[in-house]
Amino acid sequence: MGIAFYPSGADTIRTGRWRSLDSRARFAHATRVNGGPQAISLISSYDAAVEAIVREAGATGAGDRIEAALYVLEAGESSARVVAAFADAARRGVEVEVSLDWTPASHLSRLWERTSTLWPAVRALADELPGRVRAVQVRATDHSKVIVFRRAAGEPSALLGSLNLGDRFRAWRDLLVRVEGREAVDDLLRARRGERSAGAAGAGGGAPIAFVANVPAAGAFPTRPALEALFGDARFGRYRIAMAYLDRTGAALLHLALARGASVDLVLPRRANVYQHANLRALDGLLRRDGGLVRAYLHPAMVHAKAILALDGAGEGGGAALVGSANLKRNSIDRFGETAVLASAPAFVAALDREIDRLAAEAEPARPPLRYGAARAAIEERFG
Repeated sequence: MGIAFYPSGADTIRTGRWRSLDSRARFAHATRVNGGPQAISLISSYDAAVEAIVREAGATGAGDRIEAALYVLEAGESSARVVAAFADAARRGVEVEVSLDWTPASHLSRLWERTSTLWPAVRALADELPGRVRAVQVRATDHSKVIVFRRAAGEPSALLGSLNLGDRFRAWRDLLVRVEGREAVDDLLRARRGERSAGAAGAGGGAPIAFVANVPAAGAFPTRPALEALFGDARFGRYRIAMAYLDRTGAALLHLALARGASVDLVLPRRANVYQHANLRALDGLLRRDGGLVRAYLHPAMVHAKAILALDGAGEGGGAALVGSANLKRNSIDRFGETAVLASAPAFVAALDREIDRLAAEAEPARPPLRYGAARAAIEERFG
C-alpha cells in the first residue's frame, strides 16, 4: 500500500496583514521553498514557536477566529504570553476557542510531574468576554497540539506538532509545523472532524501535503494505516526518526521497514520524562533483532518531537515527512486523538533531515543491552 496525495491547489499567504510583519523574524527556524515562504514550514525552537503563535494571533482582526486545541498548558511567562495574545485578539473582535485535554491521561501527567495549569486564566478570560472566548474541557483523550487561525479577509494558517506550552518546555526538543493557504487549512479541519484528508497542493501547485488525525469521537483512527503505508512503501529505503516515546507496538511497525531491508536511524531521549522503561525495552528489542539495520541514539535533552522522515532508497532525493503529535506507541496509534501533517516538499524534507542530523550529532549511540525494569515497562506500555 503506497502513500497517496490528492492535490487540489493551495496558495501562499500574501495579504496586507502579513506584508507588515518582519519576514526575517517570522520565518526564523522555518523552511523556505523556491526563495520565499511557502505553504509549509518547520519550526524547531520553543521560543520561535511561541513567537510564531503570538505573531499569528496578532495578524487576526474582527471577524476572524482562533481555534487552539492543546494538551498541556502550564503556568509560565511564555504560556501567559500566548494567553495574553489570545485575549488581545478577542478584544479586537476575534472569536477565540481554547480546548484543553481534561482526561485522566493529562491529569496523571501533571500529577506525576508535579506541574500546574494555566487553565484558570483561560476560564477567567471566557467569563470576561462571553461570546468572544470559549474555554472547552475535552473529555476524550486528545493529545493533539493544533492552533488554527481562520481569517475572513485573508488566507488562513495553522500550527501543529508536538509542542506543549509552559516555560519548562524551553529545554525540550520539539517540532512545530506551520501550514498556510485556504485549501490546506480546510483539509486540516476536515481531518480534525474525522473525515478523510483529501490532500492539498503546496504553494504554486507544488509538492502536496495531507493530514492524518485520530478522532476518537468520530471513530476515526487513520494513524496506524498511515504508518503501515509509510513503513511498507518500497520506494523508501531509509528512515530517520526523532521520537519522544516508543513501545513494542511502534517497534512492530518499524519492523515493516526493517523486514524488507530498509535502514532506520532513531533518536530518543536518554531519559524520558515518562515511559522511560517502555522506551528502553522497545529499543533494546529492535537493536537485538535488527541491529544491523538500526542506528539508535540517546539524546541528553528531552526529545519530545514526533517526526518520521522516509527517504528514497535509490538516493535520488525523494522523500516524505510525517510530523505531528503521535508517538510510536500503542495509545497514540490506536486510541488517542492525534494530528500530524504528511508532506513531500523537498525543502521541508531537507529541513527535517537537517534537524534530525543535529539531534543525532548531539546524542550518543545506543547499544544493547539497555537497562530497564521489565515490570515498569509493562505498566508504562499498558497505561501510557
